[in-house]
Amino acid sequence: AAEGHGIVTLAFDNRGGARRLTEHLLALGHRRIGYVAGPAERTTTRHRLGGHRLALQERFPELLDEAELL
Repeated sequence: AAEGHGIVTLAFDNRGGARRLTEHLLALGHRRIGYVAGPAERTTTRHRLGGHRLALQERFPELLDEAELL
């Protein structure tokens, strides 16, 4: 909060959240993960998909090669 103004700010880490979610699913042994996204022109959609791709690239790049990401 801004001191003395009573203002609260929230920020979301869409890329980091999607990355951690995908890492968790991969750690559980999942290799086929469905991903339903919003409109491509939204930054939240692009950031979340980027986090998902990053997790795949780091852990199992061969899955990224096979993935059908639209």
